[in-house]
Amino acid sequence: MQPADSANLRHHLLGSLTDALEERTVCATDASPLAVVPSAVAYPRTVADVQLLAAQGGAVSSPAGLTARGGGNNKTGAAVGAGTVVAFSAHLSTIKHIGKHSVTVEAGANLDALQQTLRTHGRWVPITAHSPSATAGGLVSMGGGTSLKYGPINRWVQSLKVVLDDGSLIETKRLSRWELNRKKGRMTREGELYRSLDGLLQDHRALVADSQPAVAINAAGYRLEAIKRRDGSFDLVQLYCGAQGTLGLIVEVTVKTLAYDPRRTVVAGYFDGWEAAGAAVLQLRKLQPSRLEAVDAASLEGVRAEMPGLATGLFPETAPAVMLLAEFDHDSHLRQNRAGRRAERLMTQLGVGCHKTQSPAEQERLWAVVAAVPVALRRQTAGAAKPLPLLEGSAVPVERLPELAVEAGRLLAKHKTGSPLWGAVGIGNLQLQPAFDLTKARGRRTAVKLASEFYSLVIKLGGTPSATESDGRWRAPYLESLYGPEMYQLLVETKRLCDPAGIFNPGVKLGVGAKSLESLMRHTNL
Repeated sequence: MQPADSANLRHHLLGSLTDALEERTVCATDASPLAVVPSAVAYPRTVADVQLLAAQGGAVSSPAGLTARGGGNNKTGAAVGAGTVVAFSAHLSTIKHIGKHSVTVEAGANLDALQQTLRTHGRWVPITAHSPSATAGGLVSMGGGTSLKYGPINRWVQSLKVVLDDGSLIETKRLSRWELNRKKGRMTREGELYRSLDGLLQDHRALVADSQPAVAINAAGYRLEAIKRRDGSFDLVQLYCGAQGTLGLIVEVTVKTLAYDPRRTVVAGYFDGWEAAGAAVLQLRKLQPSRLEAVDAASLEGVRAEMPGLATGLFPETAPAVMLLAEFDHDSHLRQNRAGRRAERLMTQLGVGCHKTQSPAEQERLWAVVAAVPVALRRQTAGAAKPLPLLEGSAVPVERLPELAVEAGRLLAKHKTGSPLWGAVGIGNLQLQPAFDLTKARGRRTAVKLASEFYSLVIKLGGTPSATESDGRWRAPYLESLYGPEMYQLLVETKRLCDPAGIFNPGVKLGVGAKSLESLMRHTNL
């Protein structure tokens, strides 16, 4: 940290700024296998604090740069940085307003706590947290999603308040053509941003449209295709959702809410392989399940071995090759029951058995089995090598799921490791956690190589490396392969227009090579 700058900043901040080693060490890691020790950690108490940090250009520490951090559970290395980490959850965590159809919260608000509060009002936000410590700002910055029915996170965000690179504060929402022209007429940083981005999108409309992968949810790069609609309306919310703090700092989020009805129907189907399970997924998607997920036999046996009380009676004594879980939450209970019966009939025809339940307690246990897979895997893994979240977040066209499962198994065998398979198959996602010893250079090198081969496979199958969450550092090296050089340069240009000095989360999303990740990997196991 530079003494003169930091002393001046401390004097003006209502929050705090520290270069204490203990604080910096805590913020040096997230849920990814990467580690970057920051030069300083800031705990803003007000939006004005965040504006002051941005106005300083990230130069309050050396090296410069501002990295937004919520709950610290990002699996792509997007919540760590070498400059100043801006920790939002310490103070900027208030629920500001609960409306009839929306809720406004500060960026550091805990999503689980928000959902509990909303349920007392008979409402909920159809966004699933990946961790109990997940924050609203972190989830919006992460982008993506796991539900085919409810889609990506950006579908539910109405407006954002964002601090720009000059320290100014803007509020983004969908603007009409007339409102956009008014914004473009302003001689401010905000007006400059609207003018330059609108021009960029008009000049490259066909390129943006033609570059999108044919998957249900894609959080790779920036959502340029969603900003401007055919009617001329314009929404910068779409730009910042999934941007992972690389274009500005989100300080406030307003999201739409839905009426909450706790009644659900869950159907568990058992299949003798991924081919049959994949065929069932294609049919089940037509019934609009709110969740459609899969766990393989290794996952089920692992949970049963480590948590027998949890798994008892939930699946056959001999675990099926694949178990599908389809949840239906239709507002009409008639429609919900009809969808459940159709799913039951379909799974019986294509699989080797199924079980339908409307018991909340049993449903909770079924979903707990899915959540427990990585925990059980870690407990079962003997020796120095530990399972790592290396191959998560991607999605392929659903019809290619069986192929992905087979080819992923071959890759794991090639690198002499293994992993159960599970994931949100409704959007074409499979998760793997192969085991490597990060204390060894060979383990770190092989982990990076396997990830490169896996995400190249995903792209070859017509998928995206980043679906359930955005790229961060870990999946950034594959953006150019996904989109092609022209579209990649458009992403680079978008970053330059929004952040010409490169102060926001440098080293995330763009300009990252796979080999450079080796130097950022932890030298201790997770």
